[in-house]
Order: sequence, then C-alpha cells, then structure tokens
Amino acid sequence: MNKQEWTTALVTFSRSQFASNPIPDLDKLTDEEKWQYRIIGGGIVGFLEHGLPHIFQERQVVLMKNCDPDPFVVLTSTIPGLVAIEEVISDSSKSIVALLQADYEKWEQQNPVDEFNFHVHHWSYFRELDKELLARAIEAYPSTNPDHFRIHTEGYMWGLN
Repeated sequence: MNKQEWTTALVTFSRSQFASNPIPDLDKLTDEEKWQYRIIGGGIVGFLEHGLPHIFQERQVVLMKNCDPDPFVVLTSTIPGLVAIEEVISDSSKSIVALLQADYEKWEQQNPVDEFNFHVHHWSYFRELDKELLARAIEAYPSTNPDHFRIHTEGYMWGLN
C-alpha cells in the first residue's frame, strides 16, 4: 500500500468506528475518566508541541531510508484520551487521525504496516492493573492505598530500529 491508500483506509476505518459509537462529551465522563482525560490530554499537547517536531527533525536525518518528510500521525488512546484529542486537534486536520488503541491494533492486524515510512504512531492510555504488577507496587509503596495505583502507558514509534 502507498501512503494515500494506507491513510485513506485508516481514516475510513476510524470514521466508521465513531459513526456507530461517537466520542462522548467531557461532561459524560466519570470522575476517574476526567482525571485520565487531563493526564492524557496534557501528554498529547506535549507530544504535538515538542515531541512531534523533534521526531520530524530526526526523520530528516534518515530521509535516505525512505522516510516521508511529512508523515501521517496516528494518535491512539482510550475514551478519555479521545475526548482530549478531539479538543486538541481540529476536525480539518488531514494529517492526523485518532482512534481507540484496541481498534487500531485490530485494524493493524488486517492492514500491513508501512514500516513507519509514512506515519508516526503515538499512544497514551490507562490500562488495567494485573495482579503481579499490583503486588510489586504494594510492596514498593506499602503506605499507599492500592486503590490509588494506575498504569499509564505512553509512547511513540516513528521508524524501525
């Protein structure tokens, strides 16, 4: 797939996901989700203002390896993060798409990745605590109420190693 085909397919998929299940308004989120919205939203703003320009500069160095100088940006998260992303990016942005992390993973399995030649992926979401990690956290921080622990997963990928 070329860049146009790949991005068109992903944008079409994203729109179809939200057509049947639209992103809720901020006032519909629970208190926990509003807390996540603030954290993820701050991270997204930081990524768009600082991280992404740095990635663009790094990509310029490796253009000889077929990196697109104007990559498409994929932002993935959970519902609180999508509420924040919707607030941060304009609807008219033709070079950014946002969708649920789980939906992107499903889409990626059915659509060959372009080896990050023409896109950048940034993810930020909270995930469930597993028993092993919770046990380690309780051991490391015994005075903290276990109900206060969260796992925030954040990162980006813009090329192959």
